[in-house]
Amino acid sequence: MTRAKLAKRLLSLVLAVTVVGAGITVYSNQNVKDEVYAASAAPEIEKTEYEGKGKVDVEFYGKVKFYKAKVSVKKLSTGKVYSADILKKDSDDIEFKSPSYTAGCKYKYTISGIKKSGADTYTSVTGYFTVPKASSIKIEEIEYDAEDRELSVDFETKVSWRNPVVKVYNASGTYICSGRVLEKDSDSIEVRLSRELAYGKKYKCKITGIKAKSASTYRTVSKVFYAVD
Repeated sequence: MTRAKLAKRLLSLVLAVTVVGAGITVYSNQNVKDEVYAASAAPEIEKTEYEGKGKVDVEFYGKVKFYKAKVSVKKLSTGKVYSADILKKDSDDIEFKSPSYTAGCKYKYTISGIKKSGADTYTSVTGYFTVPKASSIKIEEIEYDAEDRELSVDFETKVSWRNPVVKVYNASGTYICSGRVLEKDSDSIEVRLSRELAYGKKYKCKITGIKAKSASTYRTVSKVFYAVD
C-alpha cells in the first residue's frame, strides 16, 4: 500500500476528535457523513408569508421534493404545538393552514418529509412567521413616476379594498391632489395623480378604504415619501 493510499485510508477512519473532560470521543467517518448528508439535503427557505385567514406560504431557493410531508406549528409565547393542514405544494413552495393562530403572535413551523431535488435523504426545515394584529397595515414602499404622474404603493401585509381613495398632501399638511386608481391587488395599489408633484419635495400619501385581510374594519393609512424616481 502506498503512502498516499495509507494516508487516505487513515483520514477516512477518523474525521473528528472531541476532547470531553479527561477523555476523548472519536467520531467515525460514517457518523460525520450522515450529518453532512442530512444538512445538505435540507432546502433553504427564501420567504415565509402569512397570507391571512390562517394561511402561510413558504417559498424555497431551488427545487424541492416531498414525501409524506407534515407541518407542525409552535406558538412561541406558550410553547403549544399545533398540526397544520397542507393546502398545496409544488417544486418550490408549500402552503399550509391552521385555525389556531392568534393575531400579534410569533410562530415557529417545522416541515418534515422534504429535501432538495437531487438529494438522497428526506429531512426537515424550520422557519418563523408573525401573525399581524388585526388592524395592522404597514406601507412598505411608495414609488413616484414623474413622467406618468403615477404612484405605486406596496404593503407588507395582505390587504382588502372597498372604494379606495388616494390623496396627496404636502409637508405642511395642505391637500395637493388625488389619484385615480389604475390597478390594485392584495399587496399593492397604483394610481395616476391629477397633477404633477414638485420633484424632490416631501409629501404624504393617504389611502382610505383599506384593511388588513384578517381585519373587519376599513380604515385610513398614510406614509411620507419624496417625489423622486
